[in-house]
Amino acid sequence: MTARKVYKEISKALTDAINSLNEEYAGSSLTDIFLVVDKDSGSLSVFDDEENLLSQIIVEAWASEDDDQIIARQLREVVEQFDMDNKFDSLDVFKPFSINIADENLVVQEELLVIEDDSIIRIENDFLSRIDKEFDDFLDKLLKE
Repeated sequence: MTARKVYKEISKALTDAINSLNEEYAGSSLTDIFLVVDKDSGSLSVFDDEENLLSQIIVEAWASEDDDQIIARQLREVVEQFDMDNKFDSLDVFKPFSINIADENLVVQEELLVIEDDSIIRIENDFLSRIDKEFDDFLDKLLKE
């Protein structure tokens, strides 16, 4: 399966989820979208923050993919393009709003996009470790003084 076909399938799932949220969202405030990948079947399920299934597709290439980073990169690419194309703007969200890769229990594994107060913050994979190191360096410097 080509990367272009994977991109189109992910795009379809996200578009269906956005359409579903615009037409049928019954929650009080939308703050998260969860992308759940089942590598055994290759399925991508999109959930809202109230655990409602918004869309689901099978990405055949993922059924044989062992590298979670490749899947995460493919998801991030589509989410970032949707953001650049303002496709999330039609949603009535409560900020901060995030799009996350999650496990089957909707526990966040990785944040792909966070939108807060009309500014966008992209969280890198090593963000927390970098912040932790910077804080340790700051404390070391402070204690030496």
